[in-house]
Amino acid sequence: MALSRDGDPRDALAAYDEALALYESDALRDQRELDPEHAGLQMNRGNALRVLGDLDGALAAAGAALALYNSDVLRDRSDLDPERAKIQSSRGITLRALGDLKGALAGYDAAMALYESEALRDRRDLDPDRAKVHMYRGIALRALGDLKGALGFYDAALALYDSEALRDRQDLDSDRAKVQMNRGVPLRALGDFKGALAAYEAALALYDSEALRDRRDLDSDRAKVQMNRGVPLRALGDFKGALAAYEAALALYDSEALRDRRDLDSDRAKVQMNRGVPLRALGDFKGALAAY
Repeated sequence: MALSRDGDPRDALAAYDEALALYESDALRDQRELDPEHAGLQMNRGNALRVLGDLDGALAAAGAALALYNSDVLRDRSDLDPERAKIQSSRGITLRALGDLKGALAGYDAAMALYESEALRDRRDLDPDRAKVHMYRGIALRALGDLKGALGFYDAALALYDSEALRDRQDLDSDRAKVQMNRGVPLRALGDFKGALAAYEAALALYDSEALRDRRDLDSDRAKVQMNRGVPLRALGDFKGALAAYEAALALYDSEALRDRRDLDSDRAKVQMNRGVPLRALGDFKGALAAY
């Protein structure tokens, strides 16, 4: 049982904990043939804990899953390598959230080593997972200051999404959009404002596509893209365009879907701060002061 996008992680965690109690009971704990299911349960449990903000608990669950997969019973089972890779990737996400960027990168690298192993390298069904790991690697490298390295991984992710195996998969459009949104950040930092703007425009086109336009759970990402879009527009001298992008971001943050999300207040503040710059450049000093 995996955590669905619309499911309540608290209900999922309660179910995982109930199942875990059974696997660790006197009746089942010595049944080694159940170790793959036990490990998969720990992985799902860790994902639920991470969503609920218990990062230490999530990391412990991922460690328990890896310990099972690396045990004497399972370590030679190459058919379980996709699950090992997923755990390493998930572990990296948790480590990144804890601020351990080097540890996160090591987790992603371990996942990619498995995806590129002899057992898995020809599995095209795993290309979406490979693409995600490349994106995660890019995020970690960017945070570590390696902008060119980050860009290389984002481009590797896009190459997979544009491959024959994946290019017609509309269910991956939200992931494509995230890669483009993330790709714009190092491009902007490297001074390629036109390239950054093109990346943000590509992300926005995906978020506004028929496949995604009604997904309200993506509105916070849409708002972030609009905010990021305003920065290269401003750098390129299009102050009216930048202002329009910031206004679009604010409209999303003030929408019914997002207005009560206090976790987005820092992003709202960033938009207002950025909004003041083109207002000031356009001579609207009162408007700029109000934004600041």
